[in-house]
Amino acid sequence: MKKQAINKEKTSKSKNNLKDKLKGMSIGDWINSIIALFTFISLILVGWSIIEMRRDRDAAYRPSLLMNPVEYSVTWNDQGEEPWLSSSDTEEESMEILEDGTIQGSITIPMTLFPDDGLEVMSVVNIGVGTAKDIVFTWDEENIELLTNQLLKINPEKQDFCLVDQNITFLINDHIIVTDIPTPYQLMYMLPDAEQEYKLPIPTSYTILIHEILKESDGNISDEFIHFSLDIEYKDVQGKKFTNTCLFYVKRVFSEDDLDNENSVTYQLVPYLLV
Repeated sequence: MKKQAINKEKTSKSKNNLKDKLKGMSIGDWINSIIALFTFISLILVGWSIIEMRRDRDAAYRPSLLMNPVEYSVTWNDQGEEPWLSSSDTEEESMEILEDGTIQGSITIPMTLFPDDGLEVMSVVNIGVGTAKDIVFTWDEENIELLTNQLLKINPEKQDFCLVDQNITFLINDHIIVTDIPTPYQLMYMLPDAEQEYKLPIPTSYTILIHEILKESDGNISDEFIHFSLDIEYKDVQGKKFTNTCLFYVKRVFSEDDLDNENSVTYQLVPYLLV
């Protein structure tokens, strides 16, 4: 009780001292205090205005990259071979018996090399109001393993279909298909307001795996089963950096089987912007 009484007494004295100080202030002190208060409020308003101006400026320069779904069709014969595979060399074998009795032989294996991507492409536009620059599209390093595992879930016997080393090699019947490891794809700039359409090549290895999954699935998979991802980095004209991740799903649109010994599937690559 004594402590509470002492505290109340101290509080009462503090209030009285403050009142005395206020009563003792001259008109000039009051004017200076009011000016200081208005100056402080003005500084707050100016700071807020600067923040809003920066936001408006950033919005005026901000790019925004988007991709539309794209539709493709794939056909194959009863051996699972697509028309482009016929461009591979035919298999040849030759043998020669040397003077010492040894046999020297050579075999030419049908092989198709894809040093560049572009069997399929995605359309990219900048719908923002500002130009995008220093654009880098980077395919996720785990996409090949992800697509391969999706194929193996449908047909475990495809264990040797895709082999990854310094290149990505596919074994289709007696054919060997060699593609490069996907690397980042770069563009210097993209114009704003969707003024121009840009083409992003899909890695050939992805296309081959997607087609193989569609061939093996017989339409018994959901649209979200086949998927892979892409990271996109770009800057606005001020140098401000943006990063997005795009997830692609494969959506089966139409399919036909055993039509004149030919099968076909029409599908969409559907992009979803995650970030």
